[in-house]
Amino acid sequence: MPRRPPGSTIGVQVHDAMLCESFVQCLHIQRFCFAALDGGAGPGHDDGDAGAFPCPRCERMPIRSFAPVPFLVRRPLGPAFVGRTRELELLHAVLQGEERAIGVCGRSGVGKTALAFAYANRYQHAYPGGVYGVDAPSGCDEGFAALATAIGLRAEGPPSDRRRLLVQAFAKHLRLRPDALLVIDGVPDPGALSARVLGFDPAELACRVLFTMRAPPGNLVLPTFDLGPLAEEAPVELLLSGVAMRDAEEVGAARRVCGALARDPLLMSIAAGWTARRPDRSAGELARRLAGADVAEARAAVLKLGWDDVPEGEARRLLALLSMSKGEALVPAARLGWLTGRRAEPTRAALRALAATNLVDVDEAGQARLWPDVRAFVEGALDPVFRNELRAQAAAHLERALGDLGNIEREVAERGLTAVLADVRASSTCAAGVRGVASMRSALELEANALVGWDVPREPAFFLQQLRARAEELEGAEFAEAFDGALAARRSPWIRVRARTSRRGEASVRVLEGHAAKVNAVAVTRDGRLALSASDDRTVRVWDLDAGQALVVLTGHVSAVRAVVVSADGRTAASGAADGSLFVWDLATARVTRHLRGHTGGVHAVALAEDAGRVVSASEDGTVRVWSLSTGELVRTLHGHVGGVQGVAVTADGRSCVSAGGDDAALWLWEVEAGRVGKALDAPGAPRSAVAMKTEGRVLVAASHEDAVLCWAPLEDSPPELLAGHADGVTSVAMTPDGRFLASGSWDHTVRVWDLDARIPRGVLYGHAEGVQAVALTPDGRTVVSGGEDRTVRAWDLAANEAPGVSEGHHERVSALAATPDGSFVVSASFDDTLRIWDARQGALHAVLEGHALWVHGVAVTPDGRRVISASVDGSLRVWDVATGQLTWVISYLPGRGPGTMSLGREGVPSCAPLLVDARGTRVITKSQSGAFGAWDLTEGQRVRTYGTGSGEPLCGALVGNRLATGGADGQVVLWDVDAGAQVGELVGHEAAVRAVGISADGGFLVSASEDHTIRVWDLGAGRVVRVLAGHRAPVGALAWLGDARHLVSASEDRTIRVWDLATGACVARLVVRAPVEALVAGPGARSIVAGDRAGHVLFLELEAMVGSC
Repeated sequence: MPRRPPGSTIGVQVHDAMLCESFVQCLHIQRFCFAALDGGAGPGHDDGDAGAFPCPRCERMPIRSFAPVPFLVRRPLGPAFVGRTRELELLHAVLQGEERAIGVCGRSGVGKTALAFAYANRYQHAYPGGVYGVDAPSGCDEGFAALATAIGLRAEGPPSDRRRLLVQAFAKHLRLRPDALLVIDGVPDPGALSARVLGFDPAELACRVLFTMRAPPGNLVLPTFDLGPLAEEAPVELLLSGVAMRDAEEVGAARRVCGALARDPLLMSIAAGWTARRPDRSAGELARRLAGADVAEARAAVLKLGWDDVPEGEARRLLALLSMSKGEALVPAARLGWLTGRRAEPTRAALRALAATNLVDVDEAGQARLWPDVRAFVEGALDPVFRNELRAQAAAHLERALGDLGNIEREVAERGLTAVLADVRASSTCAAGVRGVASMRSALELEANALVGWDVPREPAFFLQQLRARAEELEGAEFAEAFDGALAARRSPWIRVRARTSRRGEASVRVLEGHAAKVNAVAVTRDGRLALSASDDRTVRVWDLDAGQALVVLTGHVSAVRAVVVSADGRTAASGAADGSLFVWDLATARVTRHLRGHTGGVHAVALAEDAGRVVSASEDGTVRVWSLSTGELVRTLHGHVGGVQGVAVTADGRSCVSAGGDDAALWLWEVEAGRVGKALDAPGAPRSAVAMKTEGRVLVAASHEDAVLCWAPLEDSPPELLAGHADGVTSVAMTPDGRFLASGSWDHTVRVWDLDARIPRGVLYGHAEGVQAVALTPDGRTVVSGGEDRTVRAWDLAANEAPGVSEGHHERVSALAATPDGSFVVSASFDDTLRIWDARQGALHAVLEGHALWVHGVAVTPDGRRVISASVDGSLRVWDVATGQLTWVISYLPGRGPGTMSLGREGVPSCAPLLVDARGTRVITKSQSGAFGAWDLTEGQRVRTYGTGSGEPLCGALVGNRLATGGADGQVVLWDVDAGAQVGELVGHEAAVRAVGISADGGFLVSASEDHTIRVWDLGAGRVVRVLAGHRAPVGALAWLGDARHLVSASEDRTIRVWDLATGACVARLVVRAPVEALVAGPGARSIVAGDRAGHVLFLELEAMVGSC
């Protein structure tokens, strides 16, 4: 019977839970199972036989079938492994003893990777918990996530948390398997394999861990041994492995070669490859070539021999391209194929040819990289003209490859978005300035969070649909047309974004989701790669901005976290919370290193004086405190503010800091060492909420609860300059260290960026659905990170190429939508106190309706399509002419002037609820502040009916004919007879509040959407649920029937719009949008839909290829 092939998986599954108690710990049983599989599948068991065999200890309980024990270690394609027997035995002795981890050290090319693989392969029987391996230069976090996926672990959570959750799941898997082996290859510093990256410390796992590294860092606590040159006869054996004749003369020549090359494993393997490739080559010939050379000369000579053996053409081009790649991460064959314009198999064949020379580290998966010595040689050997031509060809090939949408889609489906995006980023270095490459990279990066959740088999059009929407914004309709053809070929449902209102900055924003409550503070590292966010959910999250993923969640605070700051190198952070706690974190371990105790009120702000090793905190207790970062001791307490201190900033040397008071509106510049106020800055107006200052304290800015940013030059006595533009209070400010750029966040939902040298605005960034609470800037001013009440963190690339889009959109959330009967015009109501009428076919603005004094919560169109009716929290109902946009009637509880103004009692003031109009267009129904739905006669201006509140406060409503349905906070839907004003039924089933309801045109069916994340379809005749539509991952707040009456559209706080086939209950299309959608309405045609979201966007959508399901 043949032996089990290398890399197959083995294991046991017990037949009965009554196995002897020692089974799990029974090493001889485990070895027995391995031995059985090495020779077959156990006693009396051949291929395909599911028969049992007895436990060798108790001989009574059968061992049934074999469950997988993973062997997931990278397999290098190199020369036969020779020698190192002593090293392998030493490794095994250490790892099977008391030590759980060991490091193998040695310079590049000495054979650390080969030794690690050889150990894992030779001793896999000793690790029944599985053998796992990751390549550190390629990314430990991605490696661990891939291993988790390979063994079937799952990550339940938002897409932005997927990688982190997979890594945590894998760590848990290893913690339960002390008999597993983990190999981490190419680690610069095991101590830096941080929780920030992995969420756990590999050296502290219960399993055995084998690290390979160049040199052990000074603070390393695990045992190591240095791997040196090959000893004894091993290098001779390696050199002669491909030589037919092994007479004494050849053996002697081989020994001379070994001496010339100092028994260096890399050079010996290259020499062995050279001698093996042609029968006329011998160790004697090689010895003659190296005669008289010193080690450096012999090294260069052997490298040249290997280089000369690389075939002209594909293999040499690949070798040159590998020399141009940055870093030491493995380069996948797919990436090389993009750059050479070749398909996978020719690329793999060329890599195998390179592997035969031993110049390149190639593995079975088709990944490759150059050894540093080889890279340096190839870079010197390449003709500069050839290098430039190759780079230009690679850029052209890459642009074509990324333009092949079907290929990119297939790559993402097979290899995952993260791997493909990493290839796109790395390849882009060869295509700087190539528009198509930059556009595809931007589209993939900015849609990364949406695409992580792609269910490939069920959503065949989703990938191209999302990229098309983003591509049109980035590059316009021409770029998007390429996607149309590819999507048409899918013949699967998808949602086309025909038009959408947008503003500067939105095309280049990445949305990071995961917090369960509002974000209070953000910070970013100097290189712009990591961001931290602090939230009311009592956590601090560390984000990888390139990948758009949460790396780790810092837990330990027991109340809302209000402040966070991070060191420039991303190794240390400090956070403050509402209970007065102040933590210093080591991000390498995700652990609190110092708990700074002293504040008696909540901490509102923290700052770092890195040069001085100080942490400065501002608190509700009215003090500013200065702490030692290294010892945690309180260095100074600065008293003087009346009421809480809201903001603080400090110079890098820690000598000066500025604090902003809340109650006293004071702004003080402190001499820290003296503990006194050096200067009080006059700042008229509202209290300051945040401050920022230039590195040496020469420029200082403060945010005001009013709508301005104040800017001072503290060394001068001039009054502050006002930077105006925000429409509401400014909550946060951040400034680049050189004082050139400033970012400000506001309750008006925007981030503004300012050029402080010119004192002019640089841009306005829209996208947050609620107030912006925090901002941070990278030192170069290219990236802004913001956090808001909408629970999101957003990263803005200010240098991205972006299309401005339609500029006539709302400035605040869209609260309601209504359409004319034919769907040709749609009216949007907004928190910006206006209504807008849109040509729904063109997606163009028709008119702006202004007049309400406060935000508009409801809108309806009369059945004849001629009048718009709006309801506002200013207490009025207004009637407008659709054609002219003119106000024709006002019904208000306040005395007013103007056309048709009438007065109501205070109990008739419309509240936040939908506005419904009857079939005659003479009566409107909405909820009043009394909590009841009521009907108003538009001709008389009087309330004519009250419908009560049912068993719970009504939140939404729908009206068809004489039937009114209201959804309540108690999860029930109440049915009313409109004319009689009587309750006629209740529909019970939802487990949380009902946020939206809709009635079919024939009155036979009702749909309800709830905070329980579901939609229910009710048969009104039978009074029962006929379908529950599940799939949304957050409360569902908007519904609309499509014109074909067969499909329903829903929108949720999970930022998705879903289309459902009511006949089957299947979701047939899903679109991920930028902000949660608040309102939906059917547009013109059977499959047109218009959506309004919390960020003020109006989206005009078309449902394409409506066949099948997703």
